Amino acid sequence: RVDAVGRASTVFEDTLRREGIAASCESVQAYFRRHETFLRKAEQLIPQLGDENFAVRRQASEALAAMPNVPRALLEKTAAVHQDAEVRWRAKSILRATADRPAMTAFPQRHVCKAIARLVEKHHLTDCRDVLLQMGQHYQEDFELLYFVAQAITATANEAEADDLRDLADNGKTWQKAAMLPALMRLDSARSVATAKAVLTEDISYAERLFVALALVNDGQVDALSALVTCVDKDAPAQVRRHAQQILRKATGHDESPIDQAGWTQWLAAQGESLALKVPVKLEMQSFETFVTRVQLYSAGFTNGNSCTVALDGQVLIGKKGRILDRRGINVLAMQGEEILLLGSYD
Repeated sequence: RVDAVGRASTVFEDTLRREGIAASCESVQAYFRRHETFLRKAEQLIPQLGDENFAVRRQASEALAAMPNVPRALLEKTAAVHQDAEVRWRAKSILRATADRPAMTAFPQRHVCKAIARLVEKHHLTDCRDVLLQMGQHYQEDFELLYFVAQAITATANEAEADDLRDLADNGKTWQKAAMLPALMRLDSARSVATAKAVLTEDISYAERLFVALALVNDGQVDALSALVTCVDKDAPAQVRRHAQQILRKATGHDESPIDQAGWTQWLAAQGESLALKVPVKLEMQSFETFVTRVQLYSAGFTNGNSCTVALDGQVLIGKKGRILDRRGINVLAMQGEEILLLGSYD
């Protein structure tokens, strides 16, 4: 039981406010530059923890501890392997003092990038194309983020840049092709359908396949449903399977409990040519604020009352110092030291 969840209606606005991002392309670009500056500063401060001058060591410690986003990975490595005992002690002290703060990452976190993409879409920030492409490249395996990026590109695309978008769709990397197709479908549907169907024949990821198939389905291409069905495969990432089921149910009207790949194949074959698509399909994305709360654990090995502290970052629950077993609604994805990464539904 999660004691609190973010409000989907305000989560993006709240994220942008916390990060100091205003509704302008200049502000978005400044945020990316600021993120890069903080990262470089952290990389410069870490070696100073071992400086011969005590004042420099102390100032470096204070500066690292004052950062709003903590360079946790760098500090953990320093605390574990540095040959100087004082440097190890300083790194561990900073980690303890900043345990409740978000970690600094090499690239802005997913939930921030999603909020930026929504901002670009909502306010038609046409000069943010480079930022959108950066985010798409970094998170190209994340279907949901790719979806937000493509929505923003579609909202800001115009006839004057159709040739540039088409060049990316024809000759770019597969994730670029996927991200450009919805915009091209709006600008030049007939030519883009052929491009999209050609992309589906390439060796692409499940996320890219799902994305291209969605663009085709929204264009009324019934034969694209077979590509969607392959995304329900048990080997596909959980995020992709979940959204593939959602798209199939909405597009076909077959709104029953999720069925497996074989079940969808049989059902579609039984419909034959009589199947009419219910489009456009607009995906519903769960959104949560980043916060720290307490989660009650109910599973084999635990009794009521056991709990651990977790941070909810986007749609990923990060458990600290707690042994969490699989349970209905929450599934363990990976363990990293004392952090347990979880993804699932929360009630």
